[in-house]
Amino acid sequence: MKSILEIYKDSIIRTRKTIKYLPLIFSSMIFMKLALNIGNNILYRLSISKITSNIVVVFLILFLISILLNMLNVIIHSEKNFDIEPITIPRLMVKVGINLGILFLAYKIIEKNQLAVLVLLILFNSLIETTYIVDEKFYMPIITTLKFTINNFFKWNIPNFIIATVFYVLLKNFYGFKDFAMSSEFVPISKFAILLFLISLFLLYRANLYISLQIGGDRNVL
Repeated sequence: MKSILEIYKDSIIRTRKTIKYLPLIFSSMIFMKLALNIGNNILYRLSISKITSNIVVVFLILFLISILLNMLNVIIHSEKNFDIEPITIPRLMVKVGINLGILFLAYKIIEKNQLAVLVLLILFNSLIETTYIVDEKFYMPIITTLKFTINNFFKWNIPNFIIATVFYVLLKNFYGFKDFAMSSEFVPISKFAILLFLISLFLLYRANLYISLQIGGDRNVL
C-alpha cells in the first residue's frame, strides 16, 4: 500500500498526463451551458406545462452530464494499468439518475438538519466519480461510494476541501455556480471561460485522485 504522499504524487502525475484532454472537457462544459440555455428558451417559448418542462429539463441535464462523464471515463481509463471499457451514455444516464435521485431524496428528508446535510455531502462527495469510473449495477454506486469514503476519508476529502475552498474564495465575488447551471443572462466571456477552466481542471484532478487511491490504496472496495 502506497503512502498518502505517494498517492497524491501519483494523482498529480496522472493529471499532468491527461491535461492534454482538458480542452475537450472545457468544450463539453461550454456545450452543456449553451444547450441548457437553448433548451430553457425553447421550452419557455412553447409555453408547455411546468411539469412537462421540468421533466424535459431533467432528461436534458442527465444527457449532458452523461456525455461529460463518459468523456472523463474514456480519458482516465486510457492508462494501461487501469483499463476498463467505457460505460455507454444511456447506461450512465440511468446510473446518474438513480443515484442522484437517491441522494436528493435523502437530502429532502434531512434538509432541515444542517449537520445531517453536511454529513451526507461529505459521505457521498465522490458519488459522481464512482458512478462513471466503476462499471457496476445501477444501485451499487451509493454503496461503493460509502465504502470508498470510509476507506479513504482523509486522503480524498482533504485535497478536495482545500481546492474547493480556494475556488470558492476566488469565485464568490466573480461568478455563481448556480448561475452557471441555469442562467440565460449574458456573462462576460472572460469570467465564463475562467470558471469553466477551473471546474474542468477540478473534475480531471478528482477523477485521477480517485484512480490513484484505488490503485495505491484499498482497491478491493471496487
